[in-house]
Amino acid sequence: MIFHIDIQRGLIRFVAVMTAVLTAISLRAAPGTDTLHVDIHYPVAKSDFHPDFRKNTGVRDSLMKALRHGAPIRIDIVSSSSPEGNAKFNQRLSERRTATALKILSSIPEMETDSLTSHSIGADWTGFTPDMEKMTRSPQRRQSDGRAAWRQLKDSVFPDLRVSRITLITRGPLTLLAEETDNYYATAATIPAADLHLDYVAPEWLSQKEWKPCRHNIIGALRSNLLYDLAIVPNIGIELALPHGWTIGLNGMYAWWGGQKHARYWHIQAWELFSRRYFGSCVMSGWHVGLYAQIGRYDICLNGTGYLSGYSGASFFQRPTYGGGIEAGYALRLTDSLNLDFTAGAGVLTGQYQTYTATPGHHSVWQSTRQRRYFGPSKAEIALVWLFGKGGGR
Repeated sequence: MIFHIDIQRGLIRFVAVMTAVLTAISLRAAPGTDTLHVDIHYPVAKSDFHPDFRKNTGVRDSLMKALRHGAPIRIDIVSSSSPEGNAKFNQRLSERRTATALKILSSIPEMETDSLTSHSIGADWTGFTPDMEKMTRSPQRRQSDGRAAWRQLKDSVFPDLRVSRITLITRGPLTLLAEETDNYYATAATIPAADLHLDYVAPEWLSQKEWKPCRHNIIGALRSNLLYDLAIVPNIGIELALPHGWTIGLNGMYAWWGGQKHARYWHIQAWELFSRRYFGSCVMSGWHVGLYAQIGRYDICLNGTGYLSGYSGASFFQRPTYGGGIEAGYALRLTDSLNLDFTAGAGVLTGQYQTYTATPGHHSVWQSTRQRRYFGPSKAEIALVWLFGKGGGR
């Protein structure tokens, strides 16, 4: 199927080149020419002329004014469609659009159509990058690259492909026409006939900011919370991509600083299991919500007063602090492989802890045993995220 489409596109290019060459030869004797491009736009999957759709209002006026300023010596029609449908449907649709353009030209009494040529090219792939074409051809790519990226193509690219472009070549300049209508694309006035070419006029979206597809091969990410790094708590996490925008991940942190004057300790050991649903156009990007569960131990002593999770000498799972909650955030895509993830969460924390006083001799004097029951903000994250995938490429 793809091989057949490639042959068809090659033939279309060959016909366009031969048309340009023959046009230049046939017009060599003309003293001067000008070119007018008028586009007839169509709604998706339609071929009827809608005067109020997009820029269709001034189509007939533009053509009639061109006749008043220069005698037509050649008319060329190229009709195309956007590539959502199959090749057979798109070809028939572009043929019906060519018939509509011919009907409009025939409705203008002064229009002579003896030197008219027409081409119905089906889906117009001109200007598509390989990634854009792969996404359009493959439903799997649309799903993996994100719905928003596909919507961007449909909203900003495809409407400019559903057209019949009427190219009107006149003997004499059309300089006065520029002051009377804005629905045309004109070359510089008085082009020598020997230099005349029927060049492809790129749609507006090609001159806008380059369209960049999502990276589709992401299977997971490594992450580190920069806020914990600033607090001198080394941490690392892993997050794995699941279908339909879901992920599951595990974060771990460990710090064992201390032994300074008056027994200053900074001991933290914790794990966090989380699951998220992303709503961005790319994998692991955009807004997200999720759930998390936490478990950990700590021994923090500053200025002689300490707080110990559980009790002295207990193992990690003996009376730890634990909890869970809900989170929300936004993952900002920096590059194809880097995100900056902003997340905040709220929930519950509970667990037994002791308070103690540290003496200059590094002894701890027990003060009290308490039960923590906390509800409120329990997670803050500004994470640097490195995305990794399979196959090493796009």
